[in-house]
Amino acid sequence: MFIWHVARTKVLRAGSHMAFDPLEFRRDPRVRFSRALGTGSGRTFTISDADSQQWATLVALNDHVDDAEVHELSPILKWRGIADEHLHLRMRPIASRGTWGGREPFAVANMEEATGPIAAITRARVKARYWRRFNTEVPPVSADLHSNPGLVAAIGIGEYPVGLQGTFSIWRDSQSLNEFAYRARPHARAIDLTHSLQWYAEEMFTRFAVASCEGTLRGVNPLAGL
Repeated sequence: MFIWHVARTKVLRAGSHMAFDPLEFRRDPRVRFSRALGTGSGRTFTISDADSQQWATLVALNDHVDDAEVHELSPILKWRGIADEHLHLRMRPIASRGTWGGREPFAVANMEEATGPIAAITRARVKARYWRRFNTEVPPVSADLHSNPGLVAAIGIGEYPVGLQGTFSIWRDSQSLNEFAYRARPHARAIDLTHSLQWYAEEMFTRFAVASCEGTLRGVNPLAGL
């Protein structure tokens, strides 16, 4: 996962990556799965929440490809040419359920626990008739998320301004993430509503062990000192 920050004068160039990066990644035989993503605070998942100066690139390479080759991919090189700050996390999926665009990009044969920092991606395609109801449930969950002492960093991610939304978060360890996922009351309520209303047309939740974290996010390396 790459998180990019650009100056205001580079916003249009950054936005063009949403159109052209998927095409370039699909043509590259080293890439197994990729997504070009807009970002925001994740507090409301509305257009007003979007950050036009911050973007993200999610790339999964094929098994036979060396991880270092991610830096040679054409879209990544172009991003480096316009970004004034970036964070790169190299991650290994340890548990995943659900699909993204009809695929299981991070399926693992055996789920496992990992020591050290954990990253998580939650992503969903909300059914149109439930969008308004879904959005009223987001602020309490988001407030609880951002006040959690085990959270290191979190951003909202999305392929489009509305409807296809998710969160990328980094946690101190698996226990911190488990406590939020299964014991925090606002999140537990959202899970109950998900089961009762079936408001997602598609959803995916994946945990990753963080192998390395290079660069900065808002001026700091979020995993420094952990």
